[in-house]
Amino acid sequence: MVDFEKVRKYDAAALRDEADRISRKLAVFLAGPFINELLPQTDKVNSETSAKRLRFHLLAALTHSGHTVYLGEDTKMRANGVAQFGPLGNAVVYERHHITKNVDALLVLPDSPGSFCEVGDWVTDKRFCAKMMLVVDKQYEGELNFVNEGVVRLAQAYHARVEYLDYEDLGAVQSKCEEFLTSIAQDLEVEALFGRK
Repeated sequence: MVDFEKVRKYDAAALRDEADRISRKLAVFLAGPFINELLPQTDKVNSETSAKRLRFHLLAALTHSGHTVYLGEDTKMRANGVAQFGPLGNAVVYERHHITKNVDALLVLPDSPGSFCEVGDWVTDKRFCAKMMLVVDKQYEGELNFVNEGVVRLAQAYHARVEYLDYEDLGAVQSKCEEFLTSIAQDLEVEALFGRK
């Protein structure tokens, strides 16, 4: 009698799929308060608020996992934008262009004037929301403010993922971000199966 399980090689296929899952890496735009990746994590510019500490932690952790992580303050992004758009270029245009052309996932920690402006722009775009996770500091959950009543509600309406998490709990936030990135990678894989990505 033929052992069809051996003939079909499902176990080998499962191992190949698992290897693909493990090696899956994304291009991630990580927005939040200004940090300087050239300085140590303990430097004041990277550690003076819980949001800065969290952003630096996520930059290091996601990069260590093999993801390509982009920051809005990267001067190379600006240089590319100047070359592409000349006098019409500005930070809004540079970031939109880079995210549209080069980014699989957006992780946003709204906790600074710049990040509030970024997310205010991005939540108006359904394409961006489809690949966005907005991580709002838990202390603001339920408060009546523009972020909750405007940005969060619009992001949710356009299918962004919104999480209220304690910025001090680096491990918990990292875990939620990794879970989100896994879901983005799975979505991209399904889209590729149907020739849409």
